[in-house]
Amino acid sequence: MKRWLHRALIALLLSLSLAPASSLAQEGAPAVSFRAEAKSGDVLEVSWFVRNASDVYAFELNFRFDARRLQWKEAEVPVPGFTVPPIVGEDRVLIAHTMVGPVEGLSGDIRLATLRFERIAPGDARVTLEEAKLVDSEVVSAIYAPKAEAIFADTSVQLSDIEGHWAKADILRGVRIGFIRGNPDGTFRPNQSVTRAEFAVMLARALHLPLPQGAAPGFADDGEIPEWAVPYAAAAARAGWFTGDEEGRFRANAPVTRAEMAAVLVRALGGAPSRQAADFADWEEIPDWAKGYAAAAYDAGILRGRPEKRFGPHEYGTRAEAAVAVLRLLQQK
Repeated sequence: MKRWLHRALIALLLSLSLAPASSLAQEGAPAVSFRAEAKSGDVLEVSWFVRNASDVYAFELNFRFDARRLQWKEAEVPVPGFTVPPIVGEDRVLIAHTMVGPVEGLSGDIRLATLRFERIAPGDARVTLEEAKLVDSEVVSAIYAPKAEAIFADTSVQLSDIEGHWAKADILRGVRIGFIRGNPDGTFRPNQSVTRAEFAVMLARALHLPLPQGAAPGFADDGEIPEWAVPYAAAAARAGWFTGDEEGRFRANAPVTRAEMAAVLVRALGGAPSRQAADFADWEEIPDWAKGYAAAAYDAGILRGRPEKRFGPHEYGTRAEAAVAVLRLLQQK
C-alpha cells in the first residue's frame, strides 16, 4: 500500500474516533483558536473557523445544538478531500473530514465547516463546538475543548419604549446580537438603572461565557440572586469580572455605579487598571480602587464621561449605557 494512502486511512480513522477528548490540547500542539460566524435568515447558518492552524490534514468536530429551537438541515465542508456523512443525534452532530493523497495539510486561518439549521421555536438558540480534533499529515493528533459558541438571536423581540432614544440603534443591535432581551411587558426601560444581575447577564451573553449548570455563584447572598440570573452571575464570578463586597455579597438587585461598571468592563476586556490619571473634572471623587479602572475604561473607549467632563463614579449606570458599553467592549474584543 502506498504510504500516502496508508496515511490517509489512518488519519480518517483517527478523525472518526469517538473516544472522550481531553479538555486540553496535547503537549506541543499549536496555539490555535476557534471562532464562529453566524448568519440568520430563512436558514440559520454558522461557519466555524480555526485560526493559526498548522498542517491540518484531517479533523473531527463535535457540536451540541439547541434541539428545542433548531432542527438539523445540512453541513458543508469547503476543505479538499473526503467528508464522512454527518453523524447527527438528538442535540449533537459530528463532522469528520480528511484530505487524501501525498499532500501537506492546510495552515493559517481555515474555514472548517458550515452548519445549517431550521428554526422550529422562538428564542435565542446556541450551537457549541464542544470538542475538536486536528490531525496533521504525519498522523499526529491534537485534541481541543474550545467550548466556542454561536448564538442565533431571536430578532422577533419588539421593544415599545426606545423610539427616539439616543441609544435606540445600539439597543437594537444588542437585540440582534442576542445579549439584550425585553421585559415581559415588551419594554426595555433604557433610562432605568441597570442592576448588577442585569449587567452580569448582558456581559455573559455578549461574550458567550460557558454557563455552569447547577453551580452556585458562591456569594454570601446567593439566595437573593434571581433564578434567571444565577448561571450568568456564576459564570461572571468564575471569570473574575464580579467580586463580592466587604461582606462577600453579590447584591444582585443593587444598581451598578459607574465606578463598578468601569471595573467590570476592564476585567471583561482582559485589561488592567491604568497607572495614568484621566482628565475628569471629578477625578478626586473617584474611589482609589476605581481610579485605574475608570482611566482604563475611558482610554479604551468603552465608558465615556458625563457632561462637564465628569466621570460620575457614584452615579448609577442606566440600562441604555450598559448596552452601549457592552457593544464598545465587543468592538475592542
